[in-house]
Amino acid sequence: MLTDHSRVTVREEGGDRLEGVPPSPSRLRVTGLAAAVLGTVVVAAQLIELFINRVLRPDLEEWTWISEVLVLAALLVLTALWARLRLARTAIADLERERLTIHAELAVAAKVQRALLPLIPEPAHGITWYAVMEPAGEVGGDYYDFFSMGNDRMCVVLADVSGKGVPAAVFVSNTRAVLRAVAREGRSTPGGVLTAVSEILLRDGRSDLYVTCVVAIVDTQQHTMVYANAGHPPGVVLGTGGGTHALGVGGPPLGLLAAAGYDEERVSLGPGDLVVLVSDGITDAIDASGDDIPMALRAELADLRERTPERACRALLATARRSPGPRGVAKWADDRTVVAFAWSPGSSDS
Repeated sequence: MLTDHSRVTVREEGGDRLEGVPPSPSRLRVTGLAAAVLGTVVVAAQLIELFINRVLRPDLEEWTWISEVLVLAALLVLTALWARLRLARTAIADLERERLTIHAELAVAAKVQRALLPLIPEPAHGITWYAVMEPAGEVGGDYYDFFSMGNDRMCVVLADVSGKGVPAAVFVSNTRAVLRAVAREGRSTPGGVLTAVSEILLRDGRSDLYVTCVVAIVDTQQHTMVYANAGHPPGVVLGTGGGTHALGVGGPPLGLLAAAGYDEERVSLGPGDLVVLVSDGITDAIDASGDDIPMALRAELADLRERTPERACRALLATARRSPGPRGVAKWADDRTVVAFAWSPGSSDS
């Protein structure tokens, strides 16, 4: 059973920042520029008049002829300026319409992407779950998933598409659909699921995008899980006694190599064990990579008063928001996703 109240929102903070959309030009700035140009013309006319008076010293008849020429020149300049301003105004209006159209399309894409995220499952046999995702822009290339495979088994997925924006979001929806279909066709092991999905994405791929992914099948009755990692940052099992078990067994990213195979690992969960999966938006934020990731995650969660999946997810997301990103990377931004589950004996079961 899935809970409505546990639904995780995609974007918890941020504004209307649009990737690849130029900012709307200020009409006030354009008006000010036009006034400045007009003022320059007036000043130039006065300087020309002063030059003529002091240097040429024309008589009344010559001044009449000169005045007519200056007026004609001024009219030509003002006409050209008026024409340019009309073109600029038209271009600004077209750009504003284009910006509003892109904004509306991105809003629809973001709404569709939010709708693809599953509800958080109810606790089952003491296993509790949580997940949170925050895209870097309106839409993102991360996604998580929970879906039942029957017989008290829950499939947990965390994936990250290379790239950002709308192309990555479209690839996300395709990957999600393919993975669910493959898993429900009878591929009962994470390695088998990843092998089949990778073959499909590689065969049908029309871009250079690929997917890193972790698939874990959790037996809620036996309190065990089998997982496979497709080139994704390793997750971690945090034991109550201080033990740390990295979740890095697997193979290459999906859709990248032909005939890719994926190793699996079976892990038994003890009472109080917490499983944490993250995307590289989290690992980059805490400036961890490779074998350092599990220990870095443990350090980030060491001060939690209650090691629940929800608190772990929110703590890591809060840390990522405060972080300037990896050292030496300017203007860093990436999608941030955390999935966590734990065996908490005594919690209510569905």
